[in-house]
Amino acid sequence: MMRKGLSLVLAAGFAGAVANAANNSEAEWIAKRVAQIKESESRPWTKVPWVASLLEARRISQDEQRPLFLFSSEGNLDTGRC
Repeated sequence: MMRKGLSLVLAAGFAGAVANAANNSEAEWIAKRVAQIKESESRPWTKVPWVASLLEARRISQDEQRPLFLFSSEGNLDTGRC
């Protein structure tokens, strides 16, 4: 009976160690992924030549023979709430 109890305790300890290792590797992966995202260009929309006037945008679109993209937003682009 004592051996069975000891086996169960050892098995539980081993399972805990395996789960802990899995959690650590998952935490490392998450930390690496967060760093990658932070290092990436997160504001490419700031490179777009935005204009505030629809008339001006239409004139530029016709001059450059390019399509017009109309974007309307409620919120704050800097916070990602739009």
